[in-house]
This record gives sequence, C-alpha cells and structure tokens, in this order.
Amino acid sequence: MYGFNWFEDENSNVFGALTLATHFLFYWVHGLIVLFVLPKDKIKMYKIQKGKEPDQALINKALLHVGLGHAVAVPVGTYFLTLYMVQDMSFDPAEFEIKSCAFYIVLWHILFDTWFYWTHRAAHHPSIYRFIHKQHHEFTSPVGLVAAYCHPFEMLVSNVIPLFVGIIYMNAHIFTLIVWVVFAVLGTQTHHC
Repeated sequence: MYGFNWFEDENSNVFGALTLATHFLFYWVHGLIVLFVLPKDKIKMYKIQKGKEPDQALINKALLHVGLGHAVAVPVGTYFLTLYMVQDMSFDPAEFEIKSCAFYIVLWHILFDTWFYWTHRAAHHPSIYRFIHKQHHEFTSPVGLVAAYCHPFEMLVSNVIPLFVGIIYMNAHIFTLIVWVVFAVLGTQTHHC
C-alpha cells in the first residue's frame, strides 16, 4: 500500500499505515500547530496555570525526547499490534456502523480512564515518583506536545497499554480504531495545554 509493505497481507499494511499516519498527523501536526501557530493570547485564556510560560530550553528538550521516543516506539508498537490484532479486525467499509463505533469508543474510554487513573496515581507514590513520574512534571506549565514527555516505563504502563487495552480484547472495525486514536491523542494533548 503506497510503499508501506511491512507485511505480506494488505490488511496488515493498511492497519500499519493508518495507525502511523493517524498518530503522526494528530500528535505532531496538531501539537506543533498549538505550540507555534495558534495565537498565544487565545490559548492563555484556557490555561489553568495563568501567567506561567514553559521555558523554551525545556520545550526543546522535551520535543527531542518525545520525537526520539516516537521514532522508535510508535513503529515498533505498531508492528507488534499489527501482528496481534489485524486477523480479528474488520476492514470492510460496508461493515462500519456508527452505533457500534460509539459503543466501543465509550467503553474503551472507560477502560482507558480507569487504567490511566490508577497507574498515574501509583506514579505519584513517593517510593517511585522520583524515578518514574518526576520527569513528566518538569513542566509546571505544560503544552500539548509534552503529554508524552515521560519515562519509557511510564509511557508503556500509563499511556500505551491504556490506549490499546480495550482494542486488544474487543475487536472492532479499523475505522473505529482510527476514531479512538484521534479522540485519545487530541484529548491527551488538550489536557496538557
């Protein structure tokens, strides 16, 4: 599919290409637009931390960290998710149903929020905070792109697993997966603006 041929079957290549493209477009393009293009005065009125601006050196450090992490983790994660999930997933556009999509999105959000809440709460425990979660809190005035600025263990346990826990156990249509990833990425970035 358009030069994306990691796998022998077309559905796996479609899954891989759509997952990577969706993540790239909605994490990086959206995040960079919010960070560099949108008027700062319009964004400031929605920020919780009034009057605080993140240090540019810290933003640069985070962008490098997140960029390198995504350059490795997203393709590797996509590859393994493809191996595990594609055989049970529907790719036929005629089988896509809005009601089913809405049901899965709500259910996956409940699972995501529950998993994320408890792992994030555990990351604040004094015995592990300084080793795992402190990096994420280097930002006292966060921006959307730094949502994924965290320790690799935290990225896996608190971000990646909750994102896919519902999808792995409940097969759905590929379009539903894409809607979910867009919803989750934009929601996560919005929480960090």
